[in-house]
Amino acid sequence: MLDRRDHTGHHLLQDSLPARKGMSHMSENRLRLAVAFLVATIVAACTLGQADPSPSASSAPTDPLSTESSVPQTVAPSPPPSPTSSPTPVGWGPLAVEPRAADQMEILATGRVEIGNDCVVLNVEDLKYVMVWPAEYTAWNGSSILFSTDAGETVAIADGQEVEATGGPLDGDWRERIDWANAPAEGCLPTRGWRVYDVARQRRESKARGG
Repeated sequence: MLDRRDHTGHHLLQDSLPARKGMSHMSENRLRLAVAFLVATIVAACTLGQADPSPSASSAPTDPLSTESSVPQTVAPSPPPSPTSSPTPVGWGPLAVEPRAADQMEILATGRVEIGNDCVVLNVEDLKYVMVWPAEYTAWNGSSILFSTDAGETVAIADGQEVEATGGPLDGDWRERIDWANAPAEGCLPTRGWRVYDVARQRRESKARGG
């Protein structure tokens, strides 16, 4: 090291000045690097802090083109009201009925009509006949028989009514021979039948009129 003095008498350390300048330059560089690093760190932190959070399911906006919102809900139409049902017809009840009227028969039977749950029986003295009625002239109203006579009148025949009926007896396998509109029930026990052609009159009415 050269020990030199200036005109004031101070030593001039020429060899040490470059080292000091070098150290000062390095300190400035380090300071600049530190500041740059700090700034970069702050910028990165701010960038992360300002990033949009991922949308949650509850805050997600409704897609106007989604299926649920764009497609109208199909509502099944209400079924049309069922029409008011007509009253159930009474039908034939206990009557034994054949589709067509028999040929004219002139045998007269006088007896009492017995209307049961299984059949209608004509009681003639000690004999019982299942009365077989023609469909085109006969109807059942739920409690009695309505019959259109040969004279064009309609008579009502109730249980216990005494009548004079023209027609003819049926024997043998008569139940199998007839093409029934309403066959006798199995509980209809009399073995004989009486094919009704006409009911001439109701004897109770005749007695009442005669006093």
